[in-house]
Amino acid sequence: MVRSHVLSLHDIAKRYDVRAISPRAMTALSEELYFAGLLDREQYQALAFQAELMPNYDLTIGALTGQRAEPDKPRDYTQVWRAKLAFEMKHLAGDPRIAQRTRRILELLQELESPRKLPALVEAPAKTSRARRDSRARRVQAPAYQVPPVRLTAPPSERW
Repeated sequence: MVRSHVLSLHDIAKRYDVRAISPRAMTALSEELYFAGLLDREQYQALAFQAELMPNYDLTIGALTGQRAEPDKPRDYTQVWRAKLAFEMKHLAGDPRIAQRTRRILELLQELESPRKLPALVEAPAKTSRARRDSRARRVQAPAYQVPPVRLTAPPSERW
């Protein structure tokens, strides 16, 4: 996907509430953070993967935990990643890179959590050619990728 306009952290923070965001919306947020250059590929993969979006969640993870997938239910992702960091520091202390990746993701989520503290993006008026100004005016922001709803059961025609 080619993006014609890269958003700043401030722009992204205005559109998402990481204390009440669904797993489906988290995939969209992580994509924006990645394309804005705020996450590296490994961090993006860790943040974008949402198990509840998997079609067989209820039959696998859900069967083990006793909880059904709720991919549209908002949750506090700063709390989720704090718990993940605590777990990794306790049980995966042998590889500090894992906790370091998780810590960076948590720090970024905390920055998004309080957008009032982020400085607004200020662009100084630059002397540009008319053609350049016109091309900037024509830029259209690409729509965010929408993940389709998860279908947990197949219609009769698709069953084995």
